[in-house]
Amino acid sequence: MEISDPKNIQQIIEAVFLKTKVQLKQKDGSSILVSSIRYQNEKLFVKLSEPTKPEKERVLISNLGKIFLLTTNFESVDNSGIECLSPTLLKVISLENETGKQLLKHKFSLKDIHVSNIIGQNDVKKFLNDDEIKKIIKSNSFRLVHLFHKYKIFIHERHDERMRLMHHYEQPIFLPNFEDRTSVPDGFVPHFGFARVIDLDYLIADGILSEICIPIIYRKYTLIGYVQVQHQSVLDLNSFNLVSLVASSIRKEISDYTNFEESREICNVSHFNQSEITFTHTNNKHFTRIFATGEICILDLILPTGKLTIRIRVNKIEPSDKGFLVHCIYYNLSLKQLSIIEENLEHLDS
Repeated sequence: MEISDPKNIQQIIEAVFLKTKVQLKQKDGSSILVSSIRYQNEKLFVKLSEPTKPEKERVLISNLGKIFLLTTNFESVDNSGIECLSPTLLKVISLENETGKQLLKHKFSLKDIHVSNIIGQNDVKKFLNDDEIKKIIKSNSFRLVHLFHKYKIFIHERHDERMRLMHHYEQPIFLPNFEDRTSVPDGFVPHFGFARVIDLDYLIADGILSEICIPIIYRKYTLIGYVQVQHQSVLDLNSFNLVSLVASSIRKEISDYTNFEESREICNVSHFNQSEITFTHTNNKHFTRIFATGEICILDLILPTGKLTIRIRVNKIEPSDKGFLVHCIYYNLSLKQLSIIEENLEHLDS
C-alpha cells in the first residue's frame, strides 16, 4: 500500500516513526540506526548513529507489525549532524516471505539459520554449455514447435541484441503487431526501443508480424538467455502467458541443476544482522573456487520461514577450527528482502 497524502503521512509518522526504532536504508542495502527523530512543520529532523554521505533521497524504515518505508527528500544538514528531510511517499509492506507464508511469531536462534546453494555471480556463465543445459533446452522446445512460425531458446554467456534490450529496460519483449506501434502494452520493451536495435522491415519482409521474448534469469539475478517466438499473425496475451510458462520451467530447471560451480554445502551461520552475515564453509574444491575477498556471490539464506535468495559481497575470510569463516555484506538488497531480514531479526533470540 502506498500513501502520498501529506496529512495521512503525518499521522503515520506521529503514530509509528516517532514511537518505534527507525533505520535509514542505504543504496548498498545496509542500514544505519536513527538515534533521534522529531517532526515539525511538515519536516523530519533526524540524527544518524553514524555519519554517512547525504543523498538526494532518504528512505527511513520502521517495523510495527508491518514494515513502514518512508521516502524523503534531503533538504539540509546542520553543524551538529541533524538532517532536515521532506517526506514524499509512504509504503506499507505486509510481513510475508518469498513463499507467501506468514513469518514466525516465536523466537529462534542462529542454529536455525543456514546458507547454501552458493555460486560466484561471475561463475554462472561457466556451466551454460553443460550437456544437462542442452537437454533442458531440447525438452522444452517441443512445447513450442507446433504453435508458432518460429521459435528459439537461447542460452549463452554473452548477451546478444535482445538480451541487451531486456537488460536495459528490465522488461520482456512483447510486440503483438510490428506495424502498430501502439499495440505494445505497458510493462514491456517499447516499440521504438525494439525498432532502434532490431530491423523490423527485414522481419516483416520475411513474413513475421509479431514477437514475444521472455528473459531467462538465473535465480532472479543473472540474465542467461531467453525464450523467443515469432509469428506470421498478431499474438495476444494468451500466447505471451504460454511462452512465459515455458521460460519459467526452464528457469526452474536450470536453477535446480546441480552444476559443478555451485556449493550445495549447508553452512552454519555465526553472525547475522541488518547488513552482514558470517558463515562457516569447509575447505573443499568449492571453497577455493568460489570465495575471494570482494567476490559477489548468489546464495540461499535458509531461514525458519523459508528460503531467501540474495547476493552478498565477501568482505573477509579467516580460518576456523571447522573450515573458514566467510564474512559478507549484503549486496543491493531489495526493500522486500530487507523487510524479511528485519522481521527475522526481530525474532532472533540474542
